[in-house]
Amino acid sequence: MPESFCEISTFFSGGYLGSISNYSFTTVDSSLNIIDETIRLRETVNLPTRFVVLAEPSESLIVMDTKSTPSVIWFDAVEISELEKKSFTSKPDEWDTYADYFKAFLEEEEEERGL
Repeated sequence: MPESFCEISTFFSGGYLGSISNYSFTTVDSSLNIIDETIRLRETVNLPTRFVVLAEPSESLIVMDTKSTPSVIWFDAVEISELEKKSFTSKPDEWDTYADYFKAFLEEEEEERGL
């Protein structure tokens, strides 16, 4: 896993970040988690093995590319077949690292709270 993901996972284990519900990082409880959801999408839509599913906001998908930059990609779920080539019809939101993604949504959350 990318270094920034490993670092952040020491204090964040999934849940709401800004307006996005991120999957849990563990399988300890019954909540949806990145392991089960990644395996499910690998089996159902042939998600390439280098991608890990972080969240599934309405009609979209947020994944982490474990091998290249940009590391985190939020794209329209119907374009899953274009993920490997990253040749999307609609430009996805992208962050170079998991830390950049985390920071962007943390700042959004702070802004919503007026902090």
